[in-house]
Amino acid sequence: MATTDPGQAFVRLYHFPPFPPIPRGVTIVPFKDFQEYGARVVGEDGIERDGLGIPTIRLPKSHKKQLLAASANGTSVKMDWWLEWAATGEHQVVRSNQYDRATTRDYRFRRAVAHFAKYHAINPPKGLKHLQELWDTFRSFVGVTGPRNEPADELWDDDDLDGGDPSFPVTNANANTDPGPDSSSDVNENLTAFLDAPARSIAIFLSSHMRSRGHMWADRKLVSAPHLLRFFLNYLLRSQVLPECTDGLREALTIVDRAADELPLVPQISKALPDAFSSACQRWWGRKAEGYVAKDLEAGDETNEPQAKRTKHGHEWTEAIAIEEIKTDGAAAPTKDNVATEDAGVASAGSGWGAVGGWGTNDAALSNIQAVPATASGWGGGGWGAANTNDQDTDMPAAAEDEWGASAGASGWDSGTGWGPTNTVNTVEAKPEPEFIPTTLLTLLGPTALPVTHAPGIVEQSPRRVKTITPPASTDAQQNAPPDKDMGGTAYAVECALEERMYRVTLAPWLDANVTADAPRILSTSRGALSPVVAASSAHPQPRDLSKDEIVVLVGPEAAKLLCKGMGLVATWVQLARVQDDEDAVEDVEVPQTNLTKKQKARRRLRYWYIDEVMMVFPSYWKV
Repeated sequence: MATTDPGQAFVRLYHFPPFPPIPRGVTIVPFKDFQEYGARVVGEDGIERDGLGIPTIRLPKSHKKQLLAASANGTSVKMDWWLEWAATGEHQVVRSNQYDRATTRDYRFRRAVAHFAKYHAINPPKGLKHLQELWDTFRSFVGVTGPRNEPADELWDDDDLDGGDPSFPVTNANANTDPGPDSSSDVNENLTAFLDAPARSIAIFLSSHMRSRGHMWADRKLVSAPHLLRFFLNYLLRSQVLPECTDGLREALTIVDRAADELPLVPQISKALPDAFSSACQRWWGRKAEGYVAKDLEAGDETNEPQAKRTKHGHEWTEAIAIEEIKTDGAAAPTKDNVATEDAGVASAGSGWGAVGGWGTNDAALSNIQAVPATASGWGGGGWGAANTNDQDTDMPAAAEDEWGASAGASGWDSGTGWGPTNTVNTVEAKPEPEFIPTTLLTLLGPTALPVTHAPGIVEQSPRRVKTITPPASTDAQQNAPPDKDMGGTAYAVECALEERMYRVTLAPWLDANVTADAPRILSTSRGALSPVVAASSAHPQPRDLSKDEIVVLVGPEAAKLLCKGMGLVATWVQLARVQDDEDAVEDVEVPQTNLTKKQKARRRLRYWYIDEVMMVFPSYWKV
């Protein structure tokens, strides 16, 4: 250490020798006697030991820009960026003269945007490129683009890319981002809209704008966006950049808090709905949403007879059970589809795509239909798919023992030579069970009469928002219910069984034009009363009014726990109408008088719904 007087001689603070005295009880090992011991391999006890057998100690990691937090098992994990920002104090110290109130609010806001990005170092370290993309999107949204300078060095590797929007250039937060003096170009519509109504602008950015920019499909952006805006709004309030907008900024913070809860739920709800119950209903009754549906030209158009199909679901359910019994009976009656006819009109029992041994064979046919004697035809003889349906060794006919087409007259290809010898045994290998087993009403609900007592009614496509979420009803509540005969007979009993295991979500119409451009509409697959032409009785449901009526959707526990009050869905809703309602309406049955209360009469008119298709999920504060 040198002295301040240049005339004095240079004197060091520490110089050796003499060396400091050795502390008592300490032995210094000479370097020539030092022996190096490497670390041993971890033993059976899982503890790492050095060469002397002494357990080693893990040294704590330290990094200037990375804070660690303790997890549940005691190990250190990397702290989320918003927790790291909060741990730094959020820059509580702000100079009182940093923002001159004599300048315009536009100029002060632009300076605050630049200072916030610089102080928080939004120009990110590795792994936070999505944060920079969100910040650039927000700056463009509020009309504060400012100068854009590319960084001199590479900030991220290719492995850090998360598929974000590449249209936003990277901003160097350390560059001089002072917006300069006021000018006419500083004022624009977006900036004015934010300063006039911060809450509305924040709601638009965290809903429709993020969706239009593609950020809604990045899960971590849905988590980070509310936290980023919360830090920025708190910075504006703490530094008093816009004292005239204090109330609006505080209102915007409430929108941010709701976004922090609801935005991460948007992709989860989209994946959870339709749930298992709705999927099972769609599998039984078919898809009701308008879209591409493959139709069987030979089966005819079922839309020409909707009422007949509607009133005969009980027969369809019985016939379906009978078909299942036939499949497991071990034999099947021959039909016209089992016989393939050739151009000459001669029946061939073992050839063709629709035959037993052809390409159209399924596992059920191979295991249930008895063996058919193979003829010397092209595909059913000694070729592909020989008619060996019992998975046993069989003697091939003489005409097919040598090779394909050995006999020109017996071969469908009319050639004297074939594709190889067929004296090998042709066996059918059992296919493994599919990993995905579709959920049906029987597998989900067990023995139930739902397909007999109910059928799809009104099919509505509209935006609705969650009003209430009711958990499954208790068994005691069902025991105190009125008799089934007064509430609807078997159909009411089936609905009570559903109430014991399903959540009931009440959804109200969302007629705000900002939600979606499509107005609520009834699809062509709908069946039911839509306008109050005649007064409905106390036993039958009221005609539908899309602008006022609420619906109650049955949802499984897993999906119901994700729903949040106020959130909205644009979906295709299908009513579970009672078959008895149509039969009574056709026969003009008079409903007997009962001693039911007003609440019980409303319950008797209630009809549940299920979800056929979900097109869009949006938060409760959605704005366009």
